[in-house]
Amino acid sequence: MRSLIYWMLAGWLGILGMVHAAEEERAGVLQVVTEHSPPLQYAEGGKVFGPAVDIVEAVLREAGLAWRIQAMPWARAYKTATTQPDVLIFSIARTREREPLFTWVGPIVPIRYGLYALRSRQDIVVGSLEDAKRYLTGVVNQDVRHQYLLGQGFPEGKQSGLFPVSDQELNYRMLFAGRIDLIAMGNLACLSGRVECSKLRKVLDLEALDSGLYMAFSRGSRPGWIDRVRSAFASLRNSGALQKLQAPLEGQPELSDPGSD
Repeated sequence: MRSLIYWMLAGWLGILGMVHAAEEERAGVLQVVTEHSPPLQYAEGGKVFGPAVDIVEAVLREAGLAWRIQAMPWARAYKTATTQPDVLIFSIARTREREPLFTWVGPIVPIRYGLYALRSRQDIVVGSLEDAKRYLTGVVNQDVRHQYLLGQGFPEGKQSGLFPVSDQELNYRMLFAGRIDLIAMGNLACLSGRVECSKLRKVLDLEALDSGLYMAFSRGSRPGWIDRVRSAFASLRNSGALQKLQAPLEGQPELSDPGSD
């Protein structure tokens, strides 16, 4: 009899433990980090909005989680997501080097990267990455373009190589002011309306980075949260809701070099 009571009590305690853990998980608020990067996500007036934000929030709403989104310089967002648990980061490129650093949910934005110059700068001739090293290229500190080009042997400098800054809009201003020669840019940039794309030409594709942009969890995040968000992402994708949210970001024209059409 005592044995039966013991096992019944142990069973109830186990159930109560699982219920308590579930309540703790539901009570938590997921920290979500990103950067100001039009046209994907904007940070203005203390608010974060844009197509990528709409997608992430739709997934989290489907998952039944509470969340708080913060926009910050990319280097800080990246550091937060690589040093703290229970952090979701977007919009982040998925590369071989980053693969073990995150628990990946899914691609939210299709994108293609390249090196761009002003159309007026016909003196800039780039046929390879080696050619590009002769010019000064603006990149965002610690984003995928910066990391990739560093890995390809680009130095950092003030006359040639890479010139990292805190955000892409600063790169745009420096390019049009003639302070840098090239900019590493995604094909969606023209959607923001903040870049005079008619004055730009693409001089080189960065095809190695064409895997799209993802949402991903930091390592050590709660397994229950990860499972729910992955399931919600799959549900929205299978229902077609994800594709509808992505539609405004598709079909952007390429800014080709006139000499390579």
